[in-house]
Amino acid sequence: MINQRLINYIKEDLKSHNKGEIKKILVEQGYPEELADNAIKAAIETNKQEKEYKRKEKKGIKELEEERESKKEQLNTKAEESKKKLEGLKKKTIEKSRKNSKVLIPILIMIVLGTSFFVFNDFFYDIKTKKSNDFLCSMISDEGERNDCYKDTALQTENVNICYEIKDSYLRLACVSIINFNSSSCELIERDETRDLCYIKIVDSTKDINICYKIGDNDLKLHCVGKLSLNLSSCELIEEERIKKGCYERIAERINDINICYNIEGNDLRLYCIGMQSLNLSSCELINEQEVRSDCYERIAERNLLVYVDNENI
Repeated sequence: MINQRLINYIKEDLKSHNKGEIKKILVEQGYPEELADNAIKAAIETNKQEKEYKRKEKKGIKELEEERESKKEQLNTKAEESKKKLEGLKKKTIEKSRKNSKVLIPILIMIVLGTSFFVFNDFFYDIKTKKSNDFLCSMISDEGERNDCYKDTALQTENVNICYEIKDSYLRLACVSIINFNSSSCELIERDETRDLCYIKIVDSTKDINICYKIGDNDLKLHCVGKLSLNLSSCELIEEERIKKGCYERIAERINDINICYNIEGNDLRLYCIGMQSLNLSSCELINEQEVRSDCYERIAERNLLVYVDNENI
């Protein structure tokens, strides 16, 4: 098996040298000619796969946007049709009520309630969701945990109004910025950790790699760039082992290549990555650290549940 680092080295050299030059350098460094040829082929093939993946990814994003626009138009059309049906129903019921004045008031009430349901259904749902989650968060005595609860609830429901319940001004600004996809607002956050969180969450939603370079923490910046560009070299430069593991894991997941997990140095973290890609609980069983092993079991259970739900919906 060709060393992944050698392939990464050749990939970088292909930007400024041709295949003949690279082969000459490798042979001079002691690599057998056959190994050099195979490594160069593997690097070229990897470059092609990455370009094809990026092309498909851009195409997928475009199709997703088109699908959203199509659904929006369909909803608008249905709303207009519902409105017309309600107007027709209203006219019919009024005509009937003239023949029987005793049922006029109940019928009008039904019409009003029906109209309100179609017009304000989403509004009432948002209020119900907000109030129920607000109530749970408000019961937390610790202010830091309460703020995190409001933040997580706001992001899960994409309800920016919940952000304003957060007492911490920097976390509140981050919450609003993330929901509005406004990275410029993140720059106003003076606390480094919260500002980086703001950038990372927006990148997760927008897939804009340019925002990665605004992240202050170098390891998190490399993780962000690596997972979006599918560049293993960025992962290699990360110093914190858990962040490095996450970088390799995200790339392995995106290109569906379990071999990438073997780049992870720590045995427990490597087994964790393998378990995530293979959805194999036996990998979790071999993990020594209890916390990592438990998280491995939980994550695989969650993914298996998602796969089951997807299959049920097919």
